[in-house]
Amino acid sequence: MFELMYASQAVVDLNEREMEALLGVSRARNQEAGITGMLLHVHDVPAQEAFFVQILEGDQEAIEQTFARIQTDELHTRVTVVHRAVAAQHSFPDWQMGLATMDMTVAVDLARHHPQAGQAGQAGPAGPAGAARSSLEMLSNAFLARIMLTLGARELRQHNRSETAGVIQHADAQTLPATPTPAFFWRGPDGSPLPG
Repeated sequence: MFELMYASQAVVDLNEREMEALLGVSRARNQEAGITGMLLHVHDVPAQEAFFVQILEGDQEAIEQTFARIQTDELHTRVTVVHRAVAAQHSFPDWQMGLATMDMTVAVDLARHHPQAGQAGQAGPAGPAGAARSSLEMLSNAFLARIMLTLGARELRQHNRSETAGVIQHADAQTLPATPTPAFFWRGPDGSPLPG
């Protein structure tokens, strides 16, 4: 089993109805190819930008062909591979492509409270030039991207909404575990469970 995770910047900020329509064709193709996964539509409201974070799981050849198609899609730009590796098992076996919407503040909150997210947590001045890290740079952190994808999937499962959109508005820092407890949730960039 192979997995590929990427982040990209949306050219147009689609609404949930448009996203679901778009995913109809993708889900049919994914089912035919034996691909599962999760797609996050991330909104950075203050910057008036939107992003995608997606993981594809399945046969490596099918994943690479699907990703080649994704890269040429005109709905997004700045496609950045976050993680590409062999995995022991599917992390998102329930969906040909689950969809959740998340606010960028969730990524910022998670990065601040989880050291494994590394440099992703540096919102604001960073680096020698003092330039602010972009939202896409934050979303390109493999650990942070996996946590966000897993949160999106958990939201879908909790609301019994198979293959429909879930919305996550914010992350409450008080409810986030201080240590990586559930192995299925806290995984490193290579997909392996992190020590607790």
